[in-house]
Amino acid sequence: IVSDTFDDEFDSSLPTVILTSKDNVHYDTVGVSVKDFVYNMVLYLKNKGHTKIGFAGEPRTYATEEQFKFAMDRLNLEVVDDFVYISDKRFQDAGIEIAETISNQEEKPTAIVTSYAEIGIGLIHELINRGISVPDDISVLARNNIPSCEYSQVPLTCFDLFDAEVALAATDLLYDKIF
Repeated sequence: IVSDTFDDEFDSSLPTVILTSKDNVHYDTVGVSVKDFVYNMVLYLKNKGHTKIGFAGEPRTYATEEQFKFAMDRLNLEVVDDFVYISDKRFQDAGIEIAETISNQEEKPTAIVTSYAEIGIGLIHELINRGISVPDDISVLARNNIPSCEYSQVPLTCFDLFDAEVALAATDLLYDKIF
């Protein structure tokens, strides 16, 4: 079982399963569809009454940003360029930097989808420090339900990637390939 960051020239005569959301013609893959995942996050916020939804990410989360824009379009919601925040920083530092930008904007989103939980934790922390109420003024939603989410100043609402289920499915698939 290998992660999707393996070398494209990877060649193995051993049974192999790749943990990825991308299709691979040479190997079996197991993962969660980013497209479906982000769509469901935006749908959740729309069903809660949000229409001014933003996105918070960093350069390595380009695919998630594109899926966010696709989901917004599919759900007939306007993508406001000023609500798409891409930080050059990573993890909590990205969230902190994005919160600084948001606090200086006259018009703000009512909800933000973050590309992963650490960005959401930093975002919540800094929004609150700047006098913006979470979730009353801005709701924050993240993917990846990491343990520290529940210890955020305001517990971070997360969509879980079902890591345990994905790992079990990969293990079962590999077992079937071997036996």
